[in-house]
Amino acid sequence: MRVIDFFINEEHEGDTVLQYLKRSGFSAREIRRVKFRGDGICVNQERTNVRAVLHSGDVLAVCLDETEEQPEKILPWPGPLEVLYLDEDLIAVNKPSGMAIHPSHGHYADTLLNRVTAYLMECGESTGLHVIGRLDKETSGVVVFARNQLAAAGIGRQKQQKAAGFASGTEKEYLAWVCGSPEDSEGTVNAPIGSDPDTLQWMRVCPEGKPAVTHYEVLQCRGGFSLLHLRLETGRTHQIRVHMAYIGYPLAGDRHYGCASNSDGSGFTHAALHAERIFLTHPITGVPLDIHAPLPEEWSYLPLS
Repeated sequence: MRVIDFFINEEHEGDTVLQYLKRSGFSAREIRRVKFRGDGICVNQERTNVRAVLHSGDVLAVCLDETEEQPEKILPWPGPLEVLYLDEDLIAVNKPSGMAIHPSHGHYADTLLNRVTAYLMECGESTGLHVIGRLDKETSGVVVFARNQLAAAGIGRQKQQKAAGFASGTEKEYLAWVCGSPEDSEGTVNAPIGSDPDTLQWMRVCPEGKPAVTHYEVLQCRGGFSLLHLRLETGRTHQIRVHMAYIGYPLAGDRHYGCASNSDGSGFTHAALHAERIFLTHPITGVPLDIHAPLPEEWSYLPLS
């Protein structure tokens, strides 16, 4: 069981419990589950119903049964795991390159979700996980999982705020090695991205695509390659890989959008992209989080470094 306390302020004076829970991200299904559970909803330590009116200074307590929130049965896959952040609502880990995030055809147990599930089981923790954002299989770096539906809904709202242009939304920052040296030390790529008509697996810049904006800054140049810091305003599939190739500086090691031969001389065997940092507001506590993922070990001994 997980009890979440909400402290009612003047802004929500006069709201019913139902109104407040809906504004806090509870779905109709979740509200039905808690309101029929013993002590599922309490105000000032007394059980109440969803029609009760809230007042400034009240403490609304909601009891969640996390065992009911398993989205699907995930097989545990024990193995090394670098945990960057962990609490009752979130877990963030540093994904290695070459690992898929969630099970799919051909990858039923050897994914990051399977490994995080095994880790939580070994710790005696609940394992109902919801993936928050995704990285390509080749990309390393920060991946966040919500540990209950309420946290997942809260992160979802932040992503919507980000898409709508509000500063409070989640934001990721990346590092990438690219082929060549951009003329300007910083710049922005604003070019729509859509599916390649020849295959749904790959993307391309095209007029009919969805809006996509990537900001980049050159950190250093070495041996015909450049290390970039990148920030996204949108989150399109393969956005960084597509945009960098579009302006003539494909990611080092990128076999599809970059060098078509077996090697571009960088030493990378996959696209050199790392999700270095994520900024978000904790979906339950409201505390700002800045989660940083150290660079992959391989970046320290490649010819570029």
